[in-house]
Amino acid sequence: MFRSIFLLLLFLLLVSCTAVGEAEPSGNMTDDMQNVAVIWPGADESVDAQPVLQWEAFPEAAQYQVIIVNGDTNETVFTQKTTEMVMPVMPPLPGGVRYTWTVQAQDANGEVMGEVHSFFRVKDGLTAVWPANGESVDSKPILQWEAFPGVSQYNVIVVDDDAYPPAVVFDQLTAETMMEVTPALELGSFSWTVRGIDEEGGILAELNSQFLVKALMQIVEPANLATTSATPALSWQPFTGAVSYQVVLLDDDAYPPVVMADEETKETTFAVTTALEPGSYSWTVWAKDANGTVIAEANNQFMVEK
Repeated sequence: MFRSIFLLLLFLLLVSCTAVGEAEPSGNMTDDMQNVAVIWPGADESVDAQPVLQWEAFPEAAQYQVIIVNGDTNETVFTQKTTEMVMPVMPPLPGGVRYTWTVQAQDANGEVMGEVHSFFRVKDGLTAVWPANGESVDSKPILQWEAFPGVSQYNVIVVDDDAYPPAVVFDQLTAETMMEVTPALELGSFSWTVRGIDEEGGILAELNSQFLVKALMQIVEPANLATTSATPALSWQPFTGAVSYQVVLLDDDAYPPVVMADEETKETTFAVTTALEPGSYSWTVWAKDANGTVIAEANNQFMVEK
């Protein structure tokens, strides 16, 4: 009887070990199974929240099963079949997480013929400080963003979107959270990217945004640094595409400078109706298009006589 009980316990132990082995896949290939070759992303590469996974065709495979597991929680967050060698991941994956992904090449009966296991990391988002997305800037903007934990340097890239194909016009590294773009950019539309890189070269976070380099307008009068009356008339040349102009007048002798006027007009002249005290003044006029976007700018100064 004791021998029967011993054999029963041994059988139950063997069954339990087999079940545990099946619940935790080793990721190793069996003797008769081959590897599927990954094209992108490379092992441990940093990707956007919606990566497009790619692999090479597997001989005689009828379909592919793609599985993505959250490395922090071990939760399966994506599983889908396809007959293609590419898989867009949707919806977006949470950032700052390392994921395991598996591709299984299957025959027409769903039997696994080959597979591959790899890893990628979804980048966190960096926060832009200035300029705001789509904002108009001068030809040498000072791009700014918030610091990100664990980053040792930032890669700043500016692309000329008006070029065909789009061309990289600025690509530099910095340990700071700001970067002046030099030399001066041409007029037009630009996109900019900042990648936060750790000491091992991994990309922890990234931001992507756009800005517009403003054109320069032509002042008519008063000439720069001219002496005027206490109620000068400010005027400028019309700018193509502008539907309105915003005029801002500052008292430069005050500390900090005081805004004396801030008005919008459809005309190309602005009359100062409240007499100004003697002193130094500066003024700016912005040309805006139908969407309210600043497309051109002019700056000037004048003196009010005593």
